[in-house]
Amino acid sequence: MHKPLDLSHFYDIAEGNEDFVKKLLLILQKNLHEYPPQMQSLFDKKSMLALRELAHKFKSCIAYTGADEFNKLLVAIETSEVDNLSEVQIGLLVRKASEQAQLLATEVADLLAKKA
Repeated sequence: MHKPLDLSHFYDIAEGNEDFVKKLLLILQKNLHEYPPQMQSLFDKKSMLALRELAHKFKSCIAYTGADEFNKLLVAIETSEVDNLSEVQIGLLVRKASEQAQLLATEVADLLAKKA
């Protein structure tokens, strides 16, 4: 089940500055739109090292949102080699991450609309 974003970390980083929070949300929105298709492309090309590296990068920005389930998916992709996950298992994780990204992107778009 999807849990709403927790922006408390954004507000901590921004020291309550609403404009800065909005900029952080815009960066998150960009990543939520760009990274999932890149992850799928890397998976399709069987570029697993690059996929794990991108999952690590994506995880870094998601960590501040309170999206724990999404973060766990990204960690699982990142550690897939160590955990000896099969290609099928990794593909499933990539698909689930994409679905989570779509949910978060919708939520971020709604938050940005309220801040406009």
